[in-house]
Amino acid sequence: MTRRVVLSVLVFALSALAGAPRAGSHVYESGPVIVSHPWARASAPTARNGAAYMRIESAPGAKDRLLGARSPVAETVEVHETTVTDGIARMRRIFAIGIAPDHPIDIAPGGMHMMLMGLKYPLKEGDLFPLVLTFEKAGDVQVDVIVEPPGAMGPHGTAGTAMPEIQHGAGHMPRH
Repeated sequence: MTRRVVLSVLVFALSALAGAPRAGSHVYESGPVIVSHPWARASAPTARNGAAYMRIESAPGAKDRLLGARSPVAETVEVHETTVTDGIARMRRIFAIGIAPDHPIDIAPGGMHMMLMGLKYPLKEGDLFPLVLTFEKAGDVQVDVIVEPPGAMGPHGTAGTAMPEIQHGAGHMPRH
């Protein structure tokens, strides 16, 4: 083998051990936790809040819990869940999410999401930003979140329908 091939194999192996993404995909692994396709929507220039989405799963035979998250793009990151009653969506904070084998957690528009509160700057389409997820067993897992177009309903700019009216808890959205 040539030196270049040996170095490439070594770099790939070390990346896998460090919880880095698999080459050519948006999948991050750390211990039993697998995080795939983290993304966010572009925000308006004056938006104070945003949201990030992804899929989280656990390897067969392993359980874990997502305890929280942080990112340099926001003052605070919280896990929220959206529920709809009589056509009105409400959000509430979730303090931990159990991750069980064979039961992936989809953090997606209209359901659970990572609420980015107090954005420090607008999220612009095409940008990447780091998000650190804290798990009970796997510890901290850093992912790179890709910013998709406004209105995207999935990774890679998938367009979707409008969301119902959203009512955040006190202090989560500016009141005008």
